[in-house]
Amino acid sequence: MEMPRRIAALADSPDPETRLLGTLFGGLLAENGGATRDAQESARLAWALSRELEESWLGAMAASSAAQLANQSARPAEALDWLDRAIDELEAFDAQDELRERNWLRGAALVSLGRTLEARSLFERLTAETELRSDGREHSSIGWFGLAEIARIDGDAAAAVDCFERSLAEFSQLDRRASPWYLITLAGYVSAAAMDGLLPDATVSDLARRLRTRALATHRVQPLFVDRPVLGTILAGWSGWAVTVEKLRNRALEALVLAEALAARQDLPSLSLSAHLAHATAIAGSPAVERARLRVAELPDEQRVPRALEVLAAPAGARR
Repeated sequence: MEMPRRIAALADSPDPETRLLGTLFGGLLAENGGATRDAQESARLAWALSRELEESWLGAMAASSAAQLANQSARPAEALDWLDRAIDELEAFDAQDELRERNWLRGAALVSLGRTLEARSLFERLTAETELRSDGREHSSIGWFGLAEIARIDGDAAAAVDCFERSLAEFSQLDRRASPWYLITLAGYVSAAAMDGLLPDATVSDLARRLRTRALATHRVQPLFVDRPVLGTILAGWSGWAVTVEKLRNRALEALVLAEALAARQDLPSLSLSAHLAHATAIAGSPAVERARLRVAELPDEQRVPRALEVLAAPAGARR
């Protein structure tokens, strides 16, 4: 029995503890598959089950999952509500490592809400945490990423560039660049540089090339696993630059609409799909964006990932 069927069987179990675990794991699978609404519903159901069973630890995990899903779906206020629930549970266990782990998520939600004074202190503390997490997330890198976003909000282009560069420098070891968080960070930098005019065109072009080639290399190494939201984030970041290049504009619009369809992560402002869409619309016009939407809408769901990879893999000068 394949893993999704096994997890579905757990979620349907008459035993409530087993059902809770199956629901939590099912939410993780749904998120990886880009079904963020299903994942959010699983997290909420797991939270409700944990309340009934008085399972505080699993309840904290469910609330944390709901917070992450809300934040990556551009709902930062909702993310903070869920995060407060998770922290209430974790404090009862005095789970200091887990509590510190939530700091990056709180900082991301706060900066997305424009609450930069509160976010700054959290991100500054994160820059001192150099431990690599099991999922490849580098807290110090996220700290610099967050400070870059604050600098953007403050209108300090030089500080934003410096913080983005520091964020990428935390992945100096080659093996760390296989982390999805390296690609997310690079996508944010490309997006910010293209939308804000932070860097010379040639430098942004080079960053976009790095993002594209690293994403394709990562897929070649792990062809059987695709995290749809991460792939969507890469597409959005690349499109932020590519839409400024006339010969790439149609591909860029398709990439952006595919990013929407794949539920691209929107953890921080530079990754906001609404910001990307406004940027693309200002350059290409609403009719061109809508035509791209119609083309992607015609694609069966199972063809969206292969098409996304084709869009990234096509030679730089190729037209659709």
